Amino acid sequence: MLRRLFQWFAVASLAALAHAAPAAYAVPLTTLTSGGTLTCGDKYFNAFTYLATGNMPTTSGVNVVCITDNGNHGIRVQGGFGDLPGGGPSDALLTYTVSVVGTSQLISDAHITGNPEVVPHVGGAGAVAVSDTWSEFPGATISIYKMGFV
Repeated sequence: MLRRLFQWFAVASLAALAHAAPAAYAVPLTTLTSGGTLTCGDKYFNAFTYLATGNMPTTSGVNVVCITDNGNHGIRVQGGFGDLPGGGPSDALLTYTVSVVGTSQLISDAHITGNPEVVPHVGGAGAVAVSDTWSEFPGATISIYKMGFV
Protein backbone atom coordinates (compact mmCIF):
# COMPACT_ATOMS: atom_id res chain seq x y z
CA MET A 1 0.00 0.00 0.00
CA LEU A 2 2.79 2.43 0.89
CA ARG A 3 4.57 1.66 -2.38
CA ARG A 4 1.40 2.30 -4.39
CA LEU A 5 0.85 5.59 -2.53
CA PHE A 6 4.44 6.65 -3.24
CA GLN A 7 4.06 5.85 -6.95
CA TRP A 8 0.86 7.90 -7.14
CA PHE A 9 2.53 10.79 -5.29
CA ALA A 10 5.54 10.66 -7.65
CA VAL A 11 3.31 10.68 -10.74
CA ALA A 12 1.17 13.53 -9.36
CA SER A 13 4.28 15.52 -8.42
CA LEU A 14 5.83 15.08 -11.87
CA ALA A 15 2.56 16.04 -13.55
CA ALA A 16 2.31 19.20 -11.44
CA LEU A 17 5.94 20.05 -12.15
CA ALA A 18 5.55 19.49 -15.89
CA HIS A 19 2.42 21.65 -15.91
CA ALA A 20 4.07 24.52 -14.00
CA ALA A 21 7.54 24.37 -15.61
CA PRO A 22 6.89 26.07 -18.98
CA ALA A 23 6.11 29.39 -17.33
CA ALA A 24 9.14 29.37 -15.06
CA TYR A 25 12.11 27.88 -16.88
CA ALA A 26 14.77 29.54 -19.01
CA VAL A 27 15.14 28.47 -22.63
CA PRO A 28 18.66 28.52 -24.08
CA LEU A 29 18.87 30.92 -27.01
CA THR A 30 20.46 28.06 -28.96
CA THR A 31 17.05 26.33 -28.90
CA LEU A 32 15.22 29.43 -30.09
CA THR A 33 17.64 30.28 -32.94
CA SER A 34 17.30 26.67 -34.12
CA GLY A 35 13.61 27.17 -34.91
CA GLY A 36 12.24 27.05 -31.37
CA THR A 37 9.35 29.22 -30.21
CA LEU A 38 8.20 30.58 -26.89
CA THR A 39 4.66 31.43 -25.79
CA CYS A 40 4.38 33.80 -22.84
CA GLY A 41 0.78 34.46 -21.87
CA ASP A 42 -0.87 35.84 -24.99
CA LYS A 43 2.44 36.59 -26.78
CA TYR A 44 4.04 34.20 -29.27
CA PHE A 45 7.77 34.71 -29.93
CA ASN A 46 9.47 33.08 -32.93
CA ALA A 47 11.99 33.63 -35.75
CA PHE A 48 14.87 34.30 -33.33
CA THR A 49 18.25 35.25 -34.79
CA TYR A 50 21.43 36.27 -32.98
CA LEU A 51 24.65 37.81 -34.28
CA ALA A 52 27.57 38.38 -31.92
CA THR A 53 31.05 39.85 -32.33
CA GLY A 54 33.98 40.36 -30.01
CA ASN A 55 33.42 39.30 -26.42
CA MET A 56 29.66 38.79 -26.63
CA PRO A 57 28.37 35.39 -25.47
CA THR A 58 27.43 32.65 -27.92
CA THR A 59 23.82 31.47 -28.11
CA SER A 60 24.60 28.74 -25.58
CA GLY A 61 25.56 31.47 -23.08
CA VAL A 62 22.24 33.34 -23.35
CA ASN A 63 18.91 32.37 -21.77
CA VAL A 64 15.38 33.61 -22.47
CA VAL A 65 12.57 33.39 -19.93
CA CYS A 66 8.93 34.50 -19.89
CA ILE A 67 8.05 37.38 -17.58
CA THR A 68 4.90 39.25 -16.57
CA ASP A 69 5.14 42.91 -15.60
CA ASN A 70 1.95 44.67 -14.49
CA GLY A 71 -0.11 42.13 -16.42
CA ASN A 72 1.97 42.53 -19.59
CA HIS A 73 3.63 39.41 -20.96
CA GLY A 74 7.11 39.45 -22.42
CA ILE A 75 10.58 37.95 -22.31
CA ARG A 76 13.78 38.56 -20.38
CA VAL A 77 17.12 37.94 -22.09
CA GLN A 78 20.02 37.07 -19.78
CA GLY A 79 23.67 36.51 -20.63
CA GLY A 80 27.20 37.62 -19.92
CA PHE A 81 27.21 40.57 -22.29
CA GLY A 82 30.50 42.38 -21.89
CA ASP A 83 33.37 43.92 -23.79
CA LEU A 84 36.86 43.49 -22.43
CA PRO A 85 39.48 46.23 -22.87
CA GLY A 86 41.49 45.96 -26.09
CA GLY A 87 40.68 43.89 -29.14
CA GLY A 88 38.07 46.23 -30.59
CA PRO A 89 34.35 46.64 -29.91
CA SER A 90 31.85 43.90 -29.21
CA ASP A 91 28.27 43.81 -30.42
CA ALA A 92 25.21 41.60 -30.02
CA LEU A 93 22.10 41.74 -32.19
CA LEU A 94 19.03 39.74 -31.17
CA THR A 95 15.98 39.74 -33.44
CA TYR A 96 12.65 37.97 -33.09
CA THR A 97 9.02 38.25 -34.11
CA VAL A 98 6.24 38.63 -31.56
CA SER A 99 2.53 38.27 -32.20
CA VAL A 100 -0.63 38.02 -30.12
CA VAL A 101 -2.50 34.73 -29.75
CA GLY A 102 -5.87 33.87 -28.25
CA THR A 103 -7.17 37.45 -28.07
CA SER A 104 -8.24 40.29 -30.33
CA GLN A 105 -5.88 42.70 -28.55
CA LEU A 106 -3.04 44.21 -30.58
CA ILE A 107 0.48 45.07 -29.48
CA SER A 108 0.45 48.83 -29.01
CA ASP A 109 3.73 49.48 -27.21
CA ALA A 110 6.90 47.86 -25.97
CA HIS A 111 9.11 48.32 -22.94
CA ILE A 112 12.80 47.55 -22.67
CA THR A 113 14.97 47.80 -19.60
CA GLY A 114 18.57 46.93 -18.96
CA ASN A 115 21.51 47.47 -16.70
CA PRO A 116 24.26 48.67 -19.03
CA GLU A 117 27.32 50.21 -17.47
CA VAL A 118 30.42 51.81 -18.95
CA VAL A 119 33.54 51.31 -16.88
CA PRO A 120 36.49 53.46 -18.01
CA HIS A 121 39.88 51.91 -18.40
CA VAL A 122 43.22 53.69 -18.53
CA GLY A 123 43.86 55.33 -21.87
CA GLY A 124 40.60 54.16 -23.44
CA ALA A 125 37.10 55.30 -24.20
CA GLY A 126 33.83 53.51 -23.65
CA ALA A 127 30.27 53.76 -24.86
CA VAL A 128 27.12 51.71 -24.75
CA ALA A 129 23.91 52.02 -26.74
CA VAL A 130 20.74 49.94 -26.45
CA SER A 131 18.08 50.43 -29.08
CA ASP A 132 14.86 48.82 -30.22
CA THR A 133 13.44 48.98 -33.72
CA TRP A 134 9.91 48.27 -34.89
CA SER A 135 9.43 46.63 -38.28
CA GLU A 136 5.95 48.17 -38.47
CA PHE A 137 7.62 51.59 -38.61
CA PRO A 138 10.62 51.23 -40.96
CA GLY A 139 13.43 53.60 -40.18
CA ALA A 140 12.07 54.40 -36.71
CA THR A 141 14.49 53.66 -33.90
CA ILE A 142 13.58 54.01 -30.26
CA SER A 143 16.74 54.97 -28.40
CA ILE A 144 16.46 53.36 -25.00
CA TYR A 145 19.84 54.06 -23.46
CA LYS A 146 23.01 55.86 -24.56
CA MET A 147 26.04 56.68 -22.49
CA GLY A 148 29.62 57.38 -23.35
CA PHE A 149 32.81 59.13 -22.35
CA VAL A 150 36.29 59.69 -23.68
